[in-house]
Amino acid sequence: MSSLAPDKALIFRIVHVENLPWMVEHGLQCRNTPNPNQAEAMVHGDIPLESLRGIACHSGAVLERIRATISRRYPELSLKAIPSWYF
Repeated sequence: MSSLAPDKALIFRIVHVENLPWMVEHGLQCRNTPNPNQAEAMVHGDIPLESLRGIACHSGAVLERIRATISRRYPELSLKAIPSWYF
């Protein structure tokens, strides 16, 4: 498949908003790291949050909680409420 390329790859991860402060501090980690936490992504090692293109959530209220948690450390990260992504 010639249409597949690393620059088109996206990893989606569902995370409870209560776990976001830990992730802001430590990044996303996979089971093969010494300290696995909420690991489901198929990557080797850690993914720093600087690598994310954005965070989406289901409501404006949750969006504000996310913004309060990460805005100081990651002010450029795109944040959106997209209710149609969730059921």
